[in-house]
Amino acid sequence: MKLTIIFLPLAFLAILFSSCDSPKNESKINIEQETKAGLMDDDFKSTLKEINQVMDKAILDGDYETLLKYYTDDVIVMPIFEPAIRGKKELREAYKKNKKAGVKYHAFNGNPEEMWSCGKEVFEYGKFGLALSTRETEYPSAYYGSYFML
Repeated sequence: MKLTIIFLPLAFLAILFSSCDSPKNESKINIEQETKAGLMDDDFKSTLKEINQVMDKAILDGDYETLLKYYTDDVIVMPIFEPAIRGKKELREAYKKNKKAGVKYHAFNGNPEEMWSCGKEVFEYGKFGLALSTRETEYPSAYYGSYFML
């Protein structure tokens, strides 16, 4: 059980940005900005960086509803050693399970390394570092990894 509680949040973060969508509200980024910056010209990098900052903060605050605003309804999350999570509803339930288990993020930093577009698709590759604890752990554990977002 301990292993699942630790790996589940890590897996979410490793592919946190997979299948992201435009935010629905309550963010300084809006759909008009994204359309102008992301898909109509080559100046999408600043918009993606702003979105990443909003998501980094939401992770630290445990604000999963804000995170979910950035996912498409057909999101697929592939946790390590766990079955795939399909759809926003199932992802919300997994986030609730983590919250109930007392998962707390003490530090999180997503660092995009490469961003590019092809047609109307935007791709991002980067690295992340995090520290988290649960009710079952005496001290936070630190992890780092890579992510890919489409």
